[in-house]
Amino acid sequence: AIMEGYRNRVKGILKALNINATDEVIAEFVKRNYPDMRTIVKKLQQIYSRGDKEFTADMIGNAYDCVDVFNIIVSEAKPWDNYSYLASKYANGVDDCMIKIASDFAPWIHQTYPQFENKIPNCIIEIAQHMDMLKNTIDKFVVFLSLVFKLQQIIRS
Repeated sequence: AIMEGYRNRVKGILKALNINATDEVIAEFVKRNYPDMRTIVKKLQQIYSRGDKEFTADMIGNAYDCVDVFNIIVSEAKPWDNYSYLASKYANGVDDCMIKIASDFAPWIHQTYPQFENKIPNCIIEIAQHMDMLKNTIDKFVVFLSLVFKLQQIIRS
């Protein structure tokens, strides 16, 4: 009964945000995040902030995934291509991706690119400095870009 209320609430929020989702996707999303309504609402807000018009099954596990940014950081530097991609995908909201970089980048490096483990301390220092910059900036996207490009320099040095 309570879970049904959660599903109906999510369905109502998605409808108000003009985001399509099947009943199956909503049911699985609520099941995975129940009973934490704050997390549910936060993930829906992230989806809305990205401008998504469809909430799909592959978005359930992690409504905000920045692995594409992680891959840019460790890939060969292509400044203009990277800037264009990041601007098209993240210009409208970087807070959640910055949090993901802060929480998930070092473990991702450890698991995916162990040859860069020695770079983790400098990356963490840089991430902390950029997270601090977010508090006082007018344009968070510029801070996000700066972090991505700085991490790229650290990894490639």
